[in-house]
Amino acid sequence: MLTILFSMLGFFGLVQHNANTDWPREIQTDKGKIIIYQPQPEKLTGNLMEARAAISIESNDNKEPTFGAMWIKAKMNTDRGTRTAILEDITVTNLRFPAITDAERKQNLIDMIETEMPKWHLEMNLDDVVATLEQNSDPDNKPPFNNKAPEVVVSERPAILVVLDGSPKMMDYNKQFSKVANTPYFIVKDKNSKYYLFAQENWYASNDIMTGWSKVSKPSKDLRKLEEDMKNNASKYDDGTTAKTAATNQQNANKNYDIIVRTHPAELIASDGKPNFAPISNTSLLYMNNSDADVFMNIDDNQYYTVLSGRWYKASNTRGPWNYIEPSQLPKDFANIPAGSEKDRVLAFVPGTDASRDALLDSQIPQTASVDRNSAKATDVTYDGTPNFKPVEGTNLQYAQNTASAVFRSGNSYYYCDNGVWFQSYSPSGPWQVSTSRPPEIDNVPPSNPFYNTKYVYIYDVTPTVVYTGYTPGYLGCYSYGPTIVYGTGWYYPGWYGRYYYPRPITWGFGFNYSPWTGWGFRFGFGWVDPWYSFGFCHSYGGWWGPAVYRPVYYRPYYRGAYYGRPVYHNRGYYGRQNNVVYNNVTVNRYNRNIYNYHSQGVVTRQLGGRGAVRDVNNVITRPQAGNDRGNRVSGGNNVNRPNNVYTDRQGNVYRRGSNGWEMRDGDTWRAQNNTTNRPESNNRPSVNNNNSAGNNRPSGYSNNNQQRTVQPDNRQQPNTQQPSVSNRPSSGVPPNNSRTAPSDNRQQQQPSATPRRSVETPRPQQPATNSRPAAGTIDRSSYDRQRGMERSMNFQQSQQRGSSVGNRSGGSPSRPSGNSNSGGSSRSSGSGGRPSRN
Repeated sequence: MLTILFSMLGFFGLVQHNANTDWPREIQTDKGKIIIYQPQPEKLTGNLMEARAAISIESNDNKEPTFGAMWIKAKMNTDRGTRTAILEDITVTNLRFPAITDAERKQNLIDMIETEMPKWHLEMNLDDVVATLEQNSDPDNKPPFNNKAPEVVVSERPAILVVLDGSPKMMDYNKQFSKVANTPYFIVKDKNSKYYLFAQENWYASNDIMTGWSKVSKPSKDLRKLEEDMKNNASKYDDGTTAKTAATNQQNANKNYDIIVRTHPAELIASDGKPNFAPISNTSLLYMNNSDADVFMNIDDNQYYTVLSGRWYKASNTRGPWNYIEPSQLPKDFANIPAGSEKDRVLAFVPGTDASRDALLDSQIPQTASVDRNSAKATDVTYDGTPNFKPVEGTNLQYAQNTASAVFRSGNSYYYCDNGVWFQSYSPSGPWQVSTSRPPEIDNVPPSNPFYNTKYVYIYDVTPTVVYTGYTPGYLGCYSYGPTIVYGTGWYYPGWYGRYYYPRPITWGFGFNYSPWTGWGFRFGFGWVDPWYSFGFCHSYGGWWGPAVYRPVYYRPYYRGAYYGRPVYHNRGYYGRQNNVVYNNVTVNRYNRNIYNYHSQGVVTRQLGGRGAVRDVNNVITRPQAGNDRGNRVSGGNNVNRPNNVYTDRQGNVYRRGSNGWEMRDGDTWRAQNNTTNRPESNNRPSVNNNNSAGNNRPSGYSNNNQQRTVQPDNRQQPNTQQPSVSNRPSSGVPPNNSRTAPSDNRQQQQPSATPRRSVETPRPQQPATNSRPAAGTIDRSSYDRQRGMERSMNFQQSQQRGSSVGNRSGGSPSRPSGNSNSGGSSRSSGSGGRPSRN
């Protein structure tokens, strides 16, 4: 058999390409087949991936296939918008076929694979990479962020928190009004020194910007004209995220919000009435269910917990003071919050959960692009006067203060980071050329610097014509911090005040929270606060959020929780992954939106396209062949109807999961494995813990999709459960943990019943317990993670479809940015290249 198989190595001719992302992949030759199973990523360094994969060779004589393993290194080009990656420049670093002992034949096989694999358009789902990457987090990776709690404002009424960057700074607006420049909200002042705020389809007025706001029942003609102009101008830049139904508009207009103004970093905890707490099943935790904030009470220690921008804070009551705690200090039951429950979104900030691990790995995956060194152009840099540079603490670098652009000086050279691309010049105002290197000491820029995020923009490779670059989510404010992720550095960066106002990135004030599908988004009040018209149209994507074209998505509170559980539809709305709140966005996903698309020319992301699509990559590639067999055909890279159930360990042993559990390849046969041990892969014969069959041995969250679970009750239909107040909260004599009942008090707080919601059309499968994930370094872990990657991929695609359909139902129409990061011209206040707000 091997003689026949290896005779194929010299006879490869034409290769057809299919970009289907399913596995395994098959190379069909005239003499047989080569099957490569889904790669198992081991390490990611920048855009370079190291992985291993099981591989088999089958001849046409129907003899038993030969199984082996290969290790590869490849450049990973990514498109975070479609959650896809293509592996290029593939190098086979090792190959293990027990049946192949001849070194020359082994090298021939390596050469063939390296030659043919690049022709397959080898595409992977980023969710598969995130779920299966074996890379460990660094618990000591804790940059010097400022984790001290901001002021936490508590309100028992629906409220909107309006944050100003210091005392009000006014700019001329029109003949009737001046405008408050140093806030993203639309606030104007008339000639009588009265302030007006537009929010929630209403005008609010006050004689004092700090207090005394009330709804305007009959807005003047001037205010109506302002509102009309604002909406008309905003529609030019709206990407569909504010499309709403008429019913929602009317609902907003009928509400009356308290307006809370702060001139320093602050966060808001607003509830609809007295705080109302409900239990989280199978834990000792209660959560505030009449608030959009994430506030918990742990009955085991009578303490309150909240998460702000990914950071945990603790207090003896909801009014604080709130003190920062390390995630590792959280009560253990936070890790037991069920996936699919109302508050599963905080699992991304709880160490040891799959959600936190995925979020941490996702924060290390770059968005990549190739930059043409001749045609790529930087947007103009505008200074408020003569360029003013200030030293970057701890380095020899200096940064420009009086501009919205990220410009550094090193000696006689200037570096400019423009929407994920580094440019260089010998003048602070250009002309700018594509840089082939990053600024010296850029990695040493401290978090206290407002342009700290630029250290997450990388240059991976340089050719005479192209620079290969990329940025990780740190460029957009998502940072790894020990075992979890956080948003922002926590440091307060005062804006630049001169003739113009330039805002800086922020951490606090907008209720930043994380979803695996939208990334970081914000809420900044109780109920749906319209994020576009509340933010004046002249304040677009820059400054406050980091890169000029980036702004986090807004989370509409009506769609709460359930990031990590399967969707459940019922008569009160949709409780599924929260990405469905992103209305009609072109990519549906702001966090994963490709900032490189905003360059007008010369910056190209590989067009990875949609999942499962068949791409035309010249479909047939001809390779010269020697001898009389020139022209033999090889059909390459096609998905085949085979189970994706073959794995390899780090030593190259091959396993498959069959109907009788795990089997190890031994010569020409599969040998059943011991069901009672679970050795790590570093052993020569790792056991795989196959106590059940393949279908039943998967993690419970992925096993039987028809399995009915006890669905959490709809808390909007349950009796009110009042907050345990400072004087009346649960005493230390709470029920034992195993009873998991809500604490009793004078108001007879009730445990929600376990009755499923009505009209459940799609049953929710039982979710895996936190400790159900198999041990690291086992084949069971590899199988678990592969199934979880499939789950993530499926839910991402569903969330895209839901997001698009919600937008369409809302009547919105998507509008793709022009590709020019300077689009919007003088109407923008803080975008790089746009006209700043004039003071």
